[in-house]
Amino acid sequence: MFHGPTLRLTSLLALLALLLGACTQSTVFYGAQAHELHGKRILLLPPSLITPTPPALQQHVTERLQAAMAKLPDLGPVLDAQAAARQPGFSLDVRDAYVQYANTLSLTGISDPDLSSRLAKGLGVDLLAQAQPVFVPCDRLTCEEGDELWFVGQVIDAHSGRLVFRAHLHAPASGSDAAALTPLADSMTQEYLDDLEVAFRQHAHRERFANLKRLAAR
Repeated sequence: MFHGPTLRLTSLLALLALLLGACTQSTVFYGAQAHELHGKRILLLPPSLITPTPPALQQHVTERLQAAMAKLPDLGPVLDAQAAARQPGFSLDVRDAYVQYANTLSLTGISDPDLSSRLAKGLGVDLLAQAQPVFVPCDRLTCEEGDELWFVGQVIDAHSGRLVFRAHLHAPASGSDAAALTPLADSMTQEYLDDLEVAFRQHAHRERFANLKRLAAR
C-alpha cells in the first residue's frame, strides 16, 4: 500500500540530487604525480562531526568511501580504523597520534608532520586519507548563496606530512535533513572517488618503464 508514495519520494530525491549535482563546484589540487601515489599503503582517518552536519550522513559517506576505496585498482592496501587497531604497532602513543591527527586535520585542515610520521612508523603506512562532509547553513543576515553541502577530501604523505591531493566540492542544499542530503552526498562522494582514481592512476608509459627497471635489476 505504501510502495507508490515511497517510489515517488525516491524519484524526487534522485531528481533533486541530479539538479543539485549539476551545480556542484569543485577545486582539485594535485601535489604529487601518480607514480608517487600508486599502490602505496593508505590509512583512512575518521572525520570529525562538525555540527549541524547530520551524524547519519557522515556515517553513510564514511562507510561508502571505505568500501569503494578498498576496491579502487590503483590504490594500495587500505586500512580503516578497525584494521589499524589490529596492527602490532598500534601502541598507546600511535593511538593518541591517530586520534589527534584526525581531529586536527578535520577541524583545521592543518597537517602535523610529527604526528603523521608517528603513524607512518607505527603502522607502516605511506599515505593518510580523510574525507569530511560538512553541512554549512546560511546565515540569512550575511549570506545570499543559501545552505550548502561541502565535501573536503585530502591525502597526506605520512612520512613528511605534505599534502599530495585535495578535492573541495560544494553544492547548494536545502536544510540539514539527512535523508534529503544523502543523494547529493552520494553524488559528491562519487565525484571525489573519480578524482581520486585519476590522481592514483599510473600512466602506461610509466608502467612500462617500471617493468623495464625491474627486469634490468634481475
